[in-house]
Parts: sequence; structure tokens; C-alpha cells
Amino acid sequence: MPKPSFETWIAPATGKITDEDVSVVKVTNDFARHWTVELYKELIRNILKEIRGKRLIL
Repeated sequence: MPKPSFETWIAPATGKITDEDVSVVKVTNDFARHWTVELYKELIRNILKEIRGKRLIL
């Protein structure tokens, strides 16, 4: 992932795991939500799977 993309879409986001299988990613606005989902949803899921050892619902 290019550094400008990370700094624009990922760095401002926060997240938490709400239960065993659900992770909530909070972004700054609806525009950021759209682009984060469109471009990085699978990447985020794969990273969380690697960390948690199972696939989470975003």
C-alpha cells in the first residue's frame, strides 16, 4: 500500500473488536467509509484474520 494511501484512508481510522467475530472500523466521514470499504475491506479482513487466527465480520 502506498504511504499516501495509508495516511489518507487507514491511519485516521480506529477500530475495535466488539465480540468474538465482529470488528468495527470507524472512519472520519461517509466519503472515507466508501473508499475504505471499496479499496481496503479485504486487506483489513486479511490482516485481522492473520492477527486473530480467524476471519472477522467488518
